[in-house]
Parts: sequence; structure tokens; C-alpha cells
Amino acid sequence: MYYHGSRIIHRRLSFAFDTAFSCWCTARSTMYLLLCVTFLSIGGTLSEPPLAVVKEGTLRGTYMKTLGGKEIAAFLGVPYAAPPVRFQSPSPPRKWEGIRNATEPKSDCLHYTELGLYVLGSEDCLYAYVYAPKDFNETKTLKDVIIYIHGGGFSCMLGHYGPRYILDHDVVYVFFTYRLGPLGFLSTGDTVIPGNFGLKDQNMLLKWVSHNIKAFGGNSNSVTLTGTSAGGASVHYHMLSPMSKGLIHRAFSMSGTVLDPWTKTENFKERASKLAQLLNCPSANSTEFHDCLMKKEGQEIVSKMKDFHTWIYYPFTVFGPVVEVEHPDAFISKPPIEIIKNKEAQEVPWFTTLTSEEGLYPVADFIANKTALKYLDDHWNEIAPSLLDYGHLFEEYVSNEISRKIRNEYFGNGSILKNEKALIDVCSDRHFVLGTVDAAKLHAKYYKSPVYSYLFSYRGKNSVSGYVSKSNNNWGVCHADDTGYMFHNEMINTEEIANDRKMIAVMTRVLVNFAKNGAPQMDDNLLWPEVDDVEDTFTYVNIKNHTYNILERNSLLGRPNFWDLLGFKKKEI
Repeated sequence: MYYHGSRIIHRRLSFAFDTAFSCWCTARSTMYLLLCVTFLSIGGTLSEPPLAVVKEGTLRGTYMKTLGGKEIAAFLGVPYAAPPVRFQSPSPPRKWEGIRNATEPKSDCLHYTELGLYVLGSEDCLYAYVYAPKDFNETKTLKDVIIYIHGGGFSCMLGHYGPRYILDHDVVYVFFTYRLGPLGFLSTGDTVIPGNFGLKDQNMLLKWVSHNIKAFGGNSNSVTLTGTSAGGASVHYHMLSPMSKGLIHRAFSMSGTVLDPWTKTENFKERASKLAQLLNCPSANSTEFHDCLMKKEGQEIVSKMKDFHTWIYYPFTVFGPVVEVEHPDAFISKPPIEIIKNKEAQEVPWFTTLTSEEGLYPVADFIANKTALKYLDDHWNEIAPSLLDYGHLFEEYVSNEISRKIRNEYFGNGSILKNEKALIDVCSDRHFVLGTVDAAKLHAKYYKSPVYSYLFSYRGKNSVSGYVSKSNNNWGVCHADDTGYMFHNEMINTEEIANDRKMIAVMTRVLVNFAKNGAPQMDDNLLWPEVDDVEDTFTYVNIKNHTYNILERNSLLGRPNFWDLLGFKKKEI
């Protein structure tokens, strides 16, 4: 059996909390199809469609146009692996006869969305989207390659991130889909269901690129891996995994590292046991559990994710990366912090990034909902452990005391309803800032390769927070806002005003220069500083707009002194 549920399904499920849906789980394959049709209608050509010959066979693509009017070749829905066998590592793609059509997108991987009200996608979903200069078959100089990993808490799909901006530069760009949620990250803590299948899918994509990207004019010896949120953390995981050694040459993690609390699943055995109970499967024996799951529809398995959420959809990473038992096919079998400190990670230049109001994810989902804020205000001790992802670390009485300390530090005696900034700050610090700073400084300390960072504080006309909250309020620069100035996506329109379009030019230049040289450059006048291992400072460039950027050294970013006193680091792997 290869996979269940190859059709796309919309299934309405009951859910207790009625509020605005999550930005990370609303994108639709159909929306991307409309986007592709739009591109083709304005950028189509009467010339012969592009052909690319990869190891598995010949592909027929199409043409698109970039923001700057440049015509590019596009190959959509290219299989980088065979249809996956559930709870097994991916295998190489099958060969085909004749010419395979690569002009339409394929289904996204099966995931749940809109607070669990729908299950979307297919289990047959391991496909790549390759974009190259129009004349890729005639190039004498192979192009640098940029690969983007989408985010979504390892649970859902954020939509497709297109080439409209990045292909105004002379590079080859690859986007792809990978398994998510329990189908991508369930683990029984043994070799029956070892876990990390989504990360292994990503690794298979890297291998496919290494073998085939030359067919699109790309240089397999110059691959930059980038991603946002869970995608950024995935980039970091590939730096740590021996499975991905030699497949990437530069790494660019936007708003996500392996030291962020939501990027690791410490209590994965308990979650596997709960999933078994929800599906009426035996849990005492891993093989019996596995065999029971193989008889279930994929949609039914994914739909049970809603039952793990204690408030709205928190904790938002129910099934994520795990430290596997040692076995030949393990993606990672040591705690990330141990790998980093033992100097076992890859020596590649690394870029880590933050936005100035990272905590707008998750806060944007309920910041405009006064009923939700009031409930959070009244039930802080109950909700905070899930919202801030520490409930699994401590006994309830300890969690209550920690919740009280956090509230006092960020809100004092004030109401959460009247202090939106503090709510954004506490989620920023816990979920993103502290982990990014710690990870960057540890790599600077233990490795020779340079580490760079920026803080993106440019607020354009639109923001991901507006897409999520359905509000025009300006709460700051949301998690993933910077991504919208590099890769075209439906959550943020960055083309409406001139200053936003100038920021597209700036941000794509930062990424492309890093992909070409291993060192970022915004303009000829700015020498980007490296992060160093000086204990009490963190060095980064604060990107304020297309002309004004500041070198900053900050010892208090994320309030590290306060969080260190809570004892999280001793509990988290």
C-alpha cells in the first residue's frame, strides 16, 4: 500500500472555540492554481514550452513573468520522491516514459486548517516547483540555487511561495511540499514509527536537487536552503543532521531555529498514546498501533489534531521533530543542543532573522477578538502553559507559579486587554527571540563559519497580521512579514506602494547576495557584521526601510535574564 486518501477532501468537524482562523493554515491549493493561471495569462508565450531532462525523464514546463517583467521557465508539480508509504521514509521518484507535463500544481500534503474545521490535501504530495531563467538550457554558467521550506508549525500548509520576486535575480529557485502533522511527524519512540518523516522528505528533495538541478541550469555545488518559521527551524535541522551533510552550502533561517520551544516534541510518546486512544487503536504495542493506523483514512488521523488543543489551537505544534532512537535511517538521534556543542553540525555560513513583533504570530489570531482576550485575561494560569509551550515541562503547581511570574514581568498588575504590546512581546520572546539569539551565538562560538542576523522592523502597507486578524490595525511587523518581500505569497501584498516594492528589491538582494557569496550585502556602503560569541551582546542589522538600516548590539533582546531564572533550559532538550 502506498498511500491513503489521494483525493482532496473538505470535512467539517466540531470545535469548541469559534474565532478567526489561523494564518498558517488557510492557504488553498486552488488559490495557487488561480495564481498560476493569472501568471500564465499575463506572462504566457507562443514559443515552444521549455523542456528539462532530469534523471527520471523529460519534463515539459511553462513560462511566467516576474515583477520586473522578466520571462522565466517554470516546472510545476515535479515528483522528487515516489508516492510515500505511510510512516516510512521516502524513496526516490520513479522514472517515466515520454514527456511528463509539469504545468499545473499538485495537491498539498494532507493537513488540517481553519481551527480543525477542515482537512485538506492528499497523501500523494511529494512534489517540487522549479523556476529558472528562460534561457536555462543555453546557459554556460550554472546559477546559484535557492530552496525554500514552508512553515506552518510542522502541521499545516502556508500556501505556495512563488518566484515573482526572487527570479528577477539570476538564480534557480525551488519550492516543494512535505508531509505534515501526524503523517509527517508521529513517533512511537522506536523503529516501528521512528518519526521525522517530513524532515526526511525535505532531505529527499535536497538529494533530488543535487542530482537534477543542473538540468535547469542550477549549480548543485551552490545550494542555499532557506525557510520561515518551521521552515527556518527545518533549515537548522538540516545543518545538524548527518543525513543532509554536503547537500547544502549556505543556510538562511527566517524566524525559526531548533532552539525555539515549539520545534521539538519532547513528550511524543504520550501524544502517540493519546492519538491511539482517539482512533480506537491499541497503544501498548507499537506494531499493533502501526497496523491499526494503516487501516485508517488519512483524513481521520489528521482530524484528531484538534483534540490535542487546550485553547483555540494551542499548543500549535502537536507533532513535530523528535530525537529518534539510533537506527540506520535516523534523521537526528541526539539532542540538537548536544550536536551543536559537540561541533557535529555542518560548517556552512548561517543567517538567522527576526521581525520586530514576532509574537503577532500567534497573537494575531485573537488580538482583535475581545472575547478571546478577556478569556485569556481571566484564565491566564490555565492557558499560558499551552500558549507559551511549557505545560509539558513542569507539574501543574510549578506551571502555575511560572505563569504568575511571567504575567507579573510582562503585564504587572495590568489587564491583558489593555496591553496588547506586552502580549505580543511575551510571545515574541518565548517562541522566537530567545531561541534565535541562543542558537546564533552558540554557532558563532563553536564553529568557524560566519553567522549573520537581522531584525526586520519595516512595516509596509500590509502585514500577515492583517490577513489573519481581518483588521487594518497596525500592531507592528508580524512573524513572516519579511518573507513577503522575498517570495510572492497570498498572505501579504507587498506590491501596492512604491516603498514596498523598493523593499522587495532590498530583501531579495540580501538573500541573493548571501546565496552567491555566503555573506549578505544590502548595498555597497554596509559591511554586514558577523554575530560573535561575546556573552552579553547580540549583533545584528536592524532593517528599518530601504534606505535606513542600523547596526545594533543588544544585551537584553528577549529579556534573557528573566527567562533564565525560570529554569526552562534545564528541562528542554
